[in-house]
Amino acid sequence: MPEVLTLWDEAGPDAAAERLEALGRRVGAALYLFRPDGAWIGPEEPTAEVLRVAEAQLRGHRMRGMARRLGLRAWMAPGPTVLVARFAPPHPLWRWVRLDTLGQRLALLFVVAGLVCFGLARYLAAPVRAIREATRDLAAGNLGVRVGPRLGGRRDEIADLGRDFDRMAERLEALLAAHRTLLRDVSHELRSPLARLRVALELARDDAGPAALPSLDRAEREIGRLDHLIGEVLMLSRLQTAGPGIRRERLDLAGLAEAVAADARFEAPDRAVRVSAEGPVVVEGDPELLRRALENVVRNAVRHTPPGGEVRVEVGADGAEARVAVLDAGPGVPEAELERIFEPFRRVERARERGSGGAGLGLAIARAAVEAHGGRISAANRPEGGLRVEMGFPIHP
Repeated sequence: MPEVLTLWDEAGPDAAAERLEALGRRVGAALYLFRPDGAWIGPEEPTAEVLRVAEAQLRGHRMRGMARRLGLRAWMAPGPTVLVARFAPPHPLWRWVRLDTLGQRLALLFVVAGLVCFGLARYLAAPVRAIREATRDLAAGNLGVRVGPRLGGRRDEIADLGRDFDRMAERLEALLAAHRTLLRDVSHELRSPLARLRVALELARDDAGPAALPSLDRAEREIGRLDHLIGEVLMLSRLQTAGPGIRRERLDLAGLAEAVAADARFEAPDRAVRVSAEGPVVVEGDPELLRRALENVVRNAVRHTPPGGEVRVEVGADGAEARVAVLDAGPGVPEAELERIFEPFRRVERARERGSGGAGLGLAIARAAVEAHGGRISAANRPEGGLRVEMGFPIHP
């Protein structure tokens, strides 16, 4: 810059301006020199902004932020002379990022930190949420749920937890499948020995005297109970693996409830079984399975209702769901057992259940039949005493 000032003094403004323009091309800016007397040199007529910046610099004032955003810079040179450089205006985004005040910079820092924390939180929370949802599905009975595909290629401790969860779910699914297969196979294998025992009993009855008949009758009853139990186990196994392959046809739940109630009244004439319906309630399903489900629930209610008591069957519809509620006058069920009474072989009151001939499969079969139709079943104690078992079925248009 001293060279340009010397040229200005010795060779005139034109030579100095030519040299100043060459220097400006090297730095990528239009350069101007201003003296206190108003003289100036530069590549072209200075703009009003350039003049204001030069005047402010000569007076010792600080350059404002607007001048910086327009690409203007100013320095004091010997003379006293002011050098003003006009760079190309920066990109609007760059002008926004280059904040001038401390408050603006802190605000930008907080925004960037917030975005980083938000992304990090999502990165950490997403797999935890996936594992939590899979745990709920597993607890609800969906043993085929897995979280591995939702974790992607993660290689951290959370991914290890997800893989451990998948191994646990696979193990549980395999154990339950083996349990069901064993139960089904054993039940099938018991059918043939029971049939042979029936034949042997008939032959023994022909040869036995009158004194042996009571024992033979008792043996026949026990064989009948075993045969019924095996049938229940096979039915439960079939329902648990039926899925969407069950037979479906349109039927009236109100008519089905009345037929089941008539059978219950015949089997237990000392108990009242009444049906209340809002009219025909038509659903789609397997008539045999739906009758079995409703029959098991009604029989359970009749069994636990004392003589002279009443069992009510309420049939109705609410929007897209058909409901069947069975209310008994029994002692109810402990609150902790309400969800478990639908488990296979579950007996809340063992002595009474065994004395009534139940095997603890009736409500389990009812739940499996209801869920095979995409429905739900639940139990709740009534405030006035007794148990309320409600079944819900989707209504298809």
